[in-house]
Amino acid sequence: HLPSSWVARPSSSERTWLSFFGCLRLSMARRLARTSSRLARSLSTALAEEASPSALVTLHDRTVAIGTPPRTLVDRLSLTLREGDRLAILGENGSGKTVTAQLLGRAIGGSADGVELTPSSAVASSAGVGREGRAVVHVSFESHRRLLQSEVREYRESRFDVTHRRATLASYLFPELRPDLPHPNGFAGYTPKEARLAPLPVPYDADAHHPGLAALESAVTRGEAGELLRQFGLYELRHRPLFAMSTGEARKTMVVDCLLSPPQLLVLDEAFDGLDSQSRDDLREVLLRTLDADGGRRTGALALIAHHPDDLVPPPTHALLLGQGEGRTGFLGGEWREMAATVGAYFDSQRLASSARPPRPRLRRGAVAAEAAAEAAAATIVDFREVTVQYATNKVFDRLCWRVREREKWVVLGGNGSGKSTMIELITGDNLQGFRQDLWLFGRKKGSGESIWDIKKQLGVLSTEFHMDYIDYADPSINRNAASGGGVTNWEVVLSGFFDSVGLRGCAVTPSHEQEARRLVERLGLQDLISHPPPRGCTAASASAS
Repeated sequence: HLPSSWVARPSSSERTWLSFFGCLRLSMARRLARTSSRLARSLSTALAEEASPSALVTLHDRTVAIGTPPRTLVDRLSLTLREGDRLAILGENGSGKTVTAQLLGRAIGGSADGVELTPSSAVASSAGVGREGRAVVHVSFESHRRLLQSEVREYRESRFDVTHRRATLASYLFPELRPDLPHPNGFAGYTPKEARLAPLPVPYDADAHHPGLAALESAVTRGEAGELLRQFGLYELRHRPLFAMSTGEARKTMVVDCLLSPPQLLVLDEAFDGLDSQSRDDLREVLLRTLDADGGRRTGALALIAHHPDDLVPPPTHALLLGQGEGRTGFLGGEWREMAATVGAYFDSQRLASSARPPRPRLRRGAVAAEAAAEAAAATIVDFREVTVQYATNKVFDRLCWRVREREKWVVLGGNGSGKSTMIELITGDNLQGFRQDLWLFGRKKGSGESIWDIKKQLGVLSTEFHMDYIDYADPSINRNAASGGGVTNWEVVLSGFFDSVGLRGCAVTPSHEQEARRLVERLGLQDLISHPPPRGCTAASASAS
């Protein structure tokens, strides 16, 4: 340590200069810190803007309504949908889920204003040649119906005969590879307008080895297409006509089409309906793997409409819950982390409501014995005796034996394409192979002189095919009578059940019919969908709701 007297002390002028430079250094340090902070914030903002996906559509105070006069489903809807968003649209039947998804799609396509909204028109044109640049595609009951209806129309317009193969899974996925063979197998003076659904210029029984199908065979068996078809159990069906597919098989085909060429907005509107348990698991796995690939890469937006929480796959990023408030026109929406508890409570309430059924009355001992005696004496109404159904190389079932008696309640189970619907078609007469089988209905052998109406008048049928047929009847774009008559109302749909008819043309409705129909409507709690007298101007959407 040096003595203090040895340390040189600065003069007053030196102290002034030292103080000046110290303040200057401090000021420069503070200015540099502020500049660095501004640069950091600017860089952070720039990076956030670069990472933030662009908005596909923004709705502000938009009222969602259908019908004439308009019936409001969602009041003052405000919503922004961005690339990469996975929006779960939830709500009870009739709350406007499908129509809201349609509005989003129309807005993305730039045609949301001044367009009539109906669930029946909430589909993209999936019948065109190309798939690139599609704004929105719906996978739903309605898009499935439109697909089948367009395929039938194209087949009829082509003037091909039954010896040619109709549009197949392979030609639907790869329309640009459709064979162009010379006459007599090729097109003779006619070029189909919708190549995706046009019949093929090859024999109806052509298989994968036919030279005209070589290009399609190569495309559909390799790469991502082949992988998806194997994943969904469609690989062996790649050259099967679309019209011959089951509901589940056709639904899976539409999903594969969307995964091969994702649109800006993919709407999965109860897309799991019609799929067996294994196919549902496969679809969940493929959606997770495809739409969540590369750590959640953004390839457009996804709208999920479902009635079961297990069908919300891949996991949503946002949720929109419709049918809220006193008038059921309100909504709740937000990010999934904010809505998860509300959505969970909604599904819990739906589960409790569906399970709150009155208990089955217990029969007394004497009544049990009487019921057992009645069952023993019950007549046989359906009797399959070694029934076989086969199409070319596809055998649906072989020597099936099945007997159904009065008072019995059967459940028929099986995977997609196992023949469940075929069994019903044999009973209803919609499958012609039933007339050459040992098949008995209501105590009479099928094909022994009875008319198809003698059988149908004893049946009540509710199926996907019947639903589609009724919508076709009520769709003004298909049925001119529906358009000229002002549409088909829900009330007419209900009353037609008394007459075994589609629609009420030529049917005499009595007051007793109306009274019984009102009783059933009230019992099922459908007063908000079915009114009496019905408002005119309802569209095919009304019949769809029924």
